[in-house]
Amino acid sequence: MSADVDLTQRMVAAAGAFAGALTGEQRAAAMLPFDGDARTRWTYLPGTRPGVMMLGLTGPARKAAHRLLATALSRYAFAQAVTI
Repeated sequence: MSADVDLTQRMVAAAGAFAGALTGEQRAAAMLPFDGDARTRWTYLPGTRPGVMMLGLTGPARKAAHRLLATALSRYAFAQAVTI
């Protein structure tokens, strides 16, 4: 199995675990359509954003979000992201 296939499988599994750890309302907010306009309205400026806030997640859902993030980032970048 190639490294790319293994990474893809780990990311898919982590995304599924994250989605499974969310409430129905959180899942609806987190799983927006790719072709929707919400993905182009992202900003660093303060204000409301589409999606789910980490602060609103339960412990298991937050761990699942961190596991998903860890599949996409280097160890150094993941450490920076969770520290922020």
